[in-house]
Amino acid sequence: MVAALHGEKTDRVPHFEILIEDEHVERLLGRKAGNTLGVGGDPAKGAAAGEGVRPMYARDYIELCQMIGQDAIALEALWTPLKQVRPDGTVG
Repeated sequence: MVAALHGEKTDRVPHFEILIEDEHVERLLGRKAGNTLGVGGDPAKGAAAGEGVRPMYARDYIELCQMIGQDAIALEALWTPLKQVRPDGTVG
């Protein structure tokens, strides 16, 4: 994975997926576990944040990634705007 990111020769194409639909997750894990973009809603289905999709817990996400042989996982923090506590105590 690191070699691919550096543009170097690799032994294979790295395998990773950012959006895995909740239906696929449920079939693979054998239980409901949300989807990999559950925290922000499901933009692929037009859902806004918190609309009927629960966040995928880290333990479920790691299990799923190991099960399908991913070489990397995406972190929600990478595309979620960072928040900070303002002087008045509010978060924004």
